[in-house]
Amino acid sequence: MLRFISTLLTALLCTALVAGAAVVGMFYYYGRSLPSYQQLANYQPPVLTRFYANDGRVFGEYAKEKRLYVPLRAIPQRVKDAFISAEDKNFYTHMGVDVPSIIGAAVSNISRIQASKRPIGASTITQQVTKNFLLADISCLVSLERKIKEAILAVRIENAYTKDYILELYLNEIYLGGGAYGVAAAALYYFNKGLDDLTLQEAAFLAALPKAPNHYHPTKNHARALERRNYVLIRMRDDNKITPAEAAAAIASPLEPKVRALGQSVEGEYFAEEVRRELIEKFGEQSLYNDGYVVRTTLNPVYQEFAEESLQAGLEIYDRRHGWRGPLTHLTLPTQESPPTANGPWVEHFKTMPSFVGGKKWTRALVLSCQKDTAVVGLATGEIGRIPLSELTWARKYIGADSLGPAITSAQQVLSVGDVIFVQRLEDGKEAYRLCQVPEVSGGLVVMDPHSGRVLAMQGGFNFNASQFNRATQAMRQTGSAFKTVVYLTALEKGVSPSTIIDDSPFVINMGHGLGVWRPHNYDNSFMGPMTMRRAFELSRNTVTIRLTHELLGIKSVAEMADRLDVIHNMPRQLAMVLGAGETTLLKMATAHAMIANGGKKIHPTLIDRIQNRHGKNVFVRDDLSCIGGTTSLMDMPFLEDHRAQILDPVAAYQMVSFLEGAVQRGTARQLASLGHPLAGKTGTTNDFKDAWFVGFSPDLLVAAYIGFDHPRYMGNHQSGARVGLIPVFEFFKRALVGKAPIPFRMPPGVKLMRVNANSGRPASEEDGPVILEAFNPKAKETPSRVSGDTSDPASDQEALEEAAPSDEDDRSSADRDALDHLVDTHTPKESVSGTGGLY
Repeated sequence: MLRFISTLLTALLCTALVAGAAVVGMFYYYGRSLPSYQQLANYQPPVLTRFYANDGRVFGEYAKEKRLYVPLRAIPQRVKDAFISAEDKNFYTHMGVDVPSIIGAAVSNISRIQASKRPIGASTITQQVTKNFLLADISCLVSLERKIKEAILAVRIENAYTKDYILELYLNEIYLGGGAYGVAAAALYYFNKGLDDLTLQEAAFLAALPKAPNHYHPTKNHARALERRNYVLIRMRDDNKITPAEAAAAIASPLEPKVRALGQSVEGEYFAEEVRRELIEKFGEQSLYNDGYVVRTTLNPVYQEFAEESLQAGLEIYDRRHGWRGPLTHLTLPTQESPPTANGPWVEHFKTMPSFVGGKKWTRALVLSCQKDTAVVGLATGEIGRIPLSELTWARKYIGADSLGPAITSAQQVLSVGDVIFVQRLEDGKEAYRLCQVPEVSGGLVVMDPHSGRVLAMQGGFNFNASQFNRATQAMRQTGSAFKTVVYLTALEKGVSPSTIIDDSPFVINMGHGLGVWRPHNYDNSFMGPMTMRRAFELSRNTVTIRLTHELLGIKSVAEMADRLDVIHNMPRQLAMVLGAGETTLLKMATAHAMIANGGKKIHPTLIDRIQNRHGKNVFVRDDLSCIGGTTSLMDMPFLEDHRAQILDPVAAYQMVSFLEGAVQRGTARQLASLGHPLAGKTGTTNDFKDAWFVGFSPDLLVAAYIGFDHPRYMGNHQSGARVGLIPVFEFFKRALVGKAPIPFRMPPGVKLMRVNANSGRPASEEDGPVILEAFNPKAKETPSRVSGDTSDPASDQEALEEAAPSDEDDRSSADRDALDHLVDTHTPKESVSGTGGLY
């Protein structure tokens, strides 16, 4: 008996030694080629880069993995408890591998394998960290080899790092569905909350997700998700992490995911894309998507909404003026209800209908019936709507840029049953809609703080989803008469008086050997005779601008000014350039006018205020100001030191602002005057009406807009800056200035104001007509008081004020008004209009 026992013990000992040697050998075999766990010490996971508007709201997120890395100390205890109970209740006591759980899983897997079911594991949190961080290339394999490698690395990690650090890695790395990595990103995705704001039941739901995020999606698989969440709550109760009462209350609560409310989101796709490109240029694409920058931008969400709506309104107004091009597509309806009813058989057509990109507030509709005075349409929601005839009268058939089909007297002239169209609900009617059409024309709009160059809003087209090409920054277009601001600013800096008389009369310029002659003309092909430089600018007279440059300024000085304002670098020395033949971007034109508006201070357009890395350290700060002085005494106040370079004479800049204000009060931009605020601006139109511009500003806000086809073509006769380009700016200011007190333009020291006749420029008398306060520069050098093709008077500016007014003063004033009325006419174009205008 003793011999048998001895033999048995010897056999068992040998078996144990052999098994132990096998285990040691297996661990040595699999452990020798494992990746180093030491890399976890300096682990920096890919983190989400977020763009913030100036009110703190997020409007852009960029990442390969949407993750917000949160230190363990910032994660609420209930979130940690939920994940530990759900995934690894013995986390803080095991050595990395939970042997009892492994034995239990092995026993369970015997029956699961016999039933052809996937075997279950008993992975600890440490093993999951190992799988996700160090064995990602084989993490999807179900094999003994992977489990052995996991166990070996888990033990090594436990010996190298604290439990808290391992849990921190896990909670920030785990994938929880919806593209969200880590608990912080998941809390935002599912509940639009920060971790501190999660309820117990919401924390339990997040802890239910690691096994199979898609399987427990709260919307797609609500019953499974609810069951799994309640299981986690029961585990937390059994582990004494919560009381039975807390568990019961949480189990009884509904599972309700919360998407981000519309009021919490900011639309600014063109702006965000421009910021994204700038970050790639600064840091590289990999850094943008992995390094988790916090980008504080200059975006004003309110102004951005105004900008988008205003540009879309301007594009729609132009597009409607040129008629209806037809439906998006046409469907053959096999059966027709009479009359159509809500949720009828027609709803099925929306399931196979192609998608189209339109306005943000538009919706697709299917025409179900047409009568004389209304069209009945069905919406994807199953609702029935009606388009009254009054909303169809604009939709005359498009024939050409200057011609339209017959007037609309019946809805049947525009629409047919089966047409797929865009509609928008009218504000004054539940079932009333208006017919919408995506404009072929496009454009851009920029809103800027003229004092700092901060871009407050940017819209680069009708809809970002239709075209990501940003016409505010990427489109190089001719500026037309908007460039005249550069020319007249050059004259004012050279000391030319605003009251200098210049002939608006025909003249010819010899272009050189073999090039022939050039006969510049005005927009309306007329000439108005002698007029002041101011009046010529307000009415945007081309011949005066050419004569001023050719006979007094010289093209070189204008080119230098264009370079100084960063409008056009190395501008060709050609006279046609002063009428806007050169190309530039809308953002550059906005910046140039902003430097005039702020008194001549150099600014650079910027979309970013500050960039911080994932650790909160500033890696970029845009600040042209520094604080000087200041102590603890309330009497010793600090002041801001301005580092902006003074690139323009402040007096000349103010004179130019006065000219631009005059264009609003009496000139081509007088539509803005109806807003009742001090505003200044300049229209611009290129040859053959291919581009329409307007740059306008108040003392503290600048708005610039451009409208034209992406492939430049004729937009139609009289489709000028005053009639097309000005509309988006007008619409923006109409919204932005509501409730704000009018603020006059600020005048720098050294300006001398005199009351003069607005037409003649002479000192005003009691019998004179329109009188204005003209801004003069007392320090200006002597310049001719009259510029013409034949004479040049060397009298000083002040002497010019004493000279007699031109004999045709009264006739010219009347002609000015008639010409202006013609230029800003806003009636619908006739069916056939011939002829083209000059630059305006």
